[in-house]
Amino acid sequence: MSCILYIASNNPLPLQENPHEKPLSVREALALGITDLPDYLLAEDFDKDKPDVVLYADQDVVIHEDGTVEDGNSPDDFAIFPIEKDISMQTKKTYCAQIQWYFTAERAEGLISYLKEQLKNTENIELWHGWLDNEAAHPIQRKEISIDALTAAEIAALEKANVVTEPLTHFCLSIRKTTP
Repeated sequence: MSCILYIASNNPLPLQENPHEKPLSVREALALGITDLPDYLLAEDFDKDKPDVVLYADQDVVIHEDGTVEDGNSPDDFAIFPIEKDISMQTKKTYCAQIQWYFTAERAEGLISYLKEQLKNTENIELWHGWLDNEAAHPIQRKEISIDALTAAEIAALEKANVVTEPLTHFCLSIRKTTP
């Protein structure tokens, strides 16, 4: 069980890789000088050329006890990746993509750009924050907004919405192409 921030659409949502992270094989990691690998990756019987077993990041992430995060503050330090729809996801749309980030206003602007690009192919798209718990129905708080009115502050409010207190509520920004 966990909370999730995701996009839903009736059109496939393309992957947007985080340019600050790269999956590597053990051999590639060792070649870059990464030596603090788990013992099982260094075991004789482990395939050192198996792809995507080590995640390399060009920036350190420090999460402080008060919940604040230091991660270099690069505006493009986020990823969007297509995922299978889970029974807990309240959308009726066909395709979903998870947003992986530590929120900043600059990253939210990057997400808005991604959403604008997706709205070239559809009339509306949804941005959801919810709790995945294998339950099919939870109360929904939905807000409709045009892409022109969508701001980093709206996304921050969505991300800060309480999805872990009973009753578990899912929050949705239903984003339309233009102001009617």
